[in-house]
Amino acid sequence: MMKKVLIVKRADLEFDIRCQRIGTHLSRLYDVTILGTDLSSRIPIKQVKIADYDNARLSIPERAVRKFRREILLRKIQDKPFEYRFNKDKWTLELSKHLNSNQYHVVIACDMDSIASFLNSSSNAKLIGDLHEHAPTELANSPGWIYRVGDYRKWQCETFLPDVEELFTVSTSLARLYESEFSLPKVNVLRNVAPYNQRHRPASNLKPLKFIHHGIAAPVRGLEEHATLAASLGSEYSVSMLLKPVDFEYYKFLKETQKVVKNFHVLEPVQPIDMISQISRFDAGVYLLNPSTRQLEVTLPNKFFEFIQARLPVFSGGLKEIDELIDQYGVGLKLGTFDGIEASRAIKSNQDLDWKAIHDNLDFAAKALSSEEEFKKISLKIEQLLVN
Repeated sequence: MMKKVLIVKRADLEFDIRCQRIGTHLSRLYDVTILGTDLSSRIPIKQVKIADYDNARLSIPERAVRKFRREILLRKIQDKPFEYRFNKDKWTLELSKHLNSNQYHVVIACDMDSIASFLNSSSNAKLIGDLHEHAPTELANSPGWIYRVGDYRKWQCETFLPDVEELFTVSTSLARLYESEFSLPKVNVLRNVAPYNQRHRPASNLKPLKFIHHGIAAPVRGLEEHATLAASLGSEYSVSMLLKPVDFEYYKFLKETQKVVKNFHVLEPVQPIDMISQISRFDAGVYLLNPSTRQLEVTLPNKFFEFIQARLPVFSGGLKEIDELIDQYGVGLKLGTFDGIEASRAIKSNQDLDWKAIHDNLDFAAKALSSEEEFKKISLKIEQLLVN
């Protein structure tokens, strides 16, 4: 009989592509269930739902009402001891009940609420933590978040992370940060890779280039620099964006910007699972997100690996771990700046790139940096935990 593995995250499974990909990979070896705040119609894996306050599928007025209610609750408990808040959190209490009444051999908990809830349950499963963000500063750019949530997240990390048997995160920088901040032994790195895509793009010397960037629309990301890049490159080039409208006012601002900068385009959002096929229509991926927060500084975003699987050369503003991979695999150009004007100068001064070599390197990197290879790390950890 196959061993039972639960993957749990306090998130809508439709939009959490990392949980989807890990679940799909492990389902070849284990009886996998994924638990979140809402279900995905795109993955053929058993799923369980525990509803939460915020639901991305609700209408904007419905979401506003839900968030208002959550805000009222946070105000009531923000001055209470953190233990009180933990014991009053309905979602984590419901998760503990699920863990107490269902038998799993391994639980992969992908956020601090899920980790804490597991350790507060009577489950005798083996625990793997998989933190996708720096929990204490995940949304530090939001007003009041650090005071109302960030300090609570820090308390959770200090209280519960020392008891996690194996902990993974998405980048070397973030792993080292968790180790130093919370005095942890080695934190494993499981990069946000995508499944291998057999697509092969023939070498070309397309001039000008059609650039693409994808991600979420949030002001802290400074996405307007991509519009500046488009304006500076000139009308022969284009810069397009596929964005999830997390901040609707900012998303509206970017949509308005495309009316002024005619070669800058904000496209209709697509599901994460469809991203690679959508971006493969472009010539190159571009990343100009200035690491203005701790979160952006230590990340290694999934978009880099999706660029690779779409066989798009990567033009990077200077994020450390992306630049290291560009050097290691020869898959793009380091621009050395997050400024749109300076980036356009760097692009125009490097028009004689060896496109054939880059595309050959992309084919090699697509296999080396695939989920089929990367996720062997977590499969191995599960094997080791089940033996002990």
